[in-house]
Amino acid sequence: MKIVRNYCPSTVEFPTGDHDFRTGGEGQTQVSMSVTAKNAFNLELKFKVHCAFNGAELADFGMSEAP
Repeated sequence: MKIVRNYCPSTVEFPTGDHDFRTGGEGQTQVSMSVTAKNAFNLELKFKVHCAFNGAELADFGMSEAP
């Protein structure tokens, strides 16, 4: 997954309820969600965020612009 850098992180909005939470064996967890953020030109864009954990350790992170 391509990582997108957000130049205005104070504009990120994390909507409540718009996420997917999955657990697997051996303490593995995956979380996916959609967020909106404004770029350097003040245009609001939508992104997909994915995080994977092994126990309390972050194993993978990805953020890409949503279609």
